Amino acid sequence: MAVAASSANATLWVPTHDMRHEGAHEGDITAIELKPNMEQQQEQQQQKAQPLVLATSATDDTVKVWHLDLESKQFNCIHRLFLGPSAPALASTFSPDGYALAAASKESLFIWNAQRGGTALATWRVPGHEEQKKEESSPMVNGHNGTAESVPDRSLAWDTDGKKLAFGYGNQVCRPCGAVWDIVTDLFEQLAIVNLQR
Repeated sequence: MAVAASSANATLWVPTHDMRHEGAHEGDITAIELKPNMEQQQEQQQQKAQPLVLATSATDDTVKVWHLDLESKQFNCIHRLFLGPSAPALASTFSPDGYALAAASKESLFIWNAQRGGTALATWRVPGHEEQKKEESSPMVNGHNGTAESVPDRSLAWDTDGKKLAFGYGNQVCRPCGAVWDIVTDLFEQLAIVNLQR
């Protein structure tokens, strides 16, 4: 299975199954990821067809969770997760077991139950972001459509058992922990550690 997205017109495409969905978001798509599903492998052995689950994040301040029905070639949005006003979703990722879905905006991190959606299980803001915002002016980039504000890089990575998450923002890395986000500073980065309780 392969899934691709066109950022410009928010189109999703599954070339391996000749599926296409236009207008998936109202903004540019920033990330796509298939949900890992251990149960699906067992069900495939029992000849039960289950829809695949896909998450897309975009600059319209949302992450959407989709069921992909390969037989009917349909994309069905099952969750629309809102990060807040002026909070584009710049990265998203499922935990390795598919239980949780995390997304990052410019200065915040959100974690949802991937099956239920709804309200986030946990949220976190980059410490001192307001002060940092005043000091830094976003560089303007000159593209083929004119000048626009540069979009910051954000990255997310779970540990192998899906209980810890690393959040990369700028030249820093953060690992949130439980209800408390511990910050440890060394010469090169900031770290915070989170254990996701289920």
